[in-house]
Amino acid sequence: MKKFFSKKRVYYSIGDVSKKAGVNPYVLRFWEEKFSAFLKPRKDKSGRRRYTPEDLDVALAIVDLLYNKKYTIEGALQEFELRFSTKAKAAKLSSQQKTKIIIKEVRKSLKELRSELKKSGFYRLSDKKREDGPFKFREPDSVQLNLFSDDIP
Repeated sequence: MKKFFSKKRVYYSIGDVSKKAGVNPYVLRFWEEKFSAFLKPRKDKSGRRRYTPEDLDVALAIVDLLYNKKYTIEGALQEFELRFSTKAKAAKLSSQQKTKIIIKEVRKSLKELRSELKKSGFYRLSDKKREDGPFKFREPDSVQLNLFSDDIP
């Protein structure tokens, strides 16, 4: 007997995927909107959806989260974001690509930290480079902190 859902097939129709997943085709179309970052079937010239084996795996994972594990759609989205985060993708990349991703994340975190420090008034950029670096830290004018005092505000 011929296997209907083998990995050898290049594309599956929406009917094939709905039978395999055990849901109606309109549910798959709804999931395409909600899980658009993860479930993206291609459409042929006539507009019919063509699901890849990877799309089939995503649809089955959505079924598992929503129906078996009783996740909400928001919870399932969060779970997918955790599964497919940049760190998970970085595991498949070369060491040079991993390093670039890590540097971008660190740079982004440092920029966010700098903007938060600027907003709070705890730091200002010095015009000259000093021995301890380009940043000069100071306490804001409105707050007086005495680290050796027992009554800290």
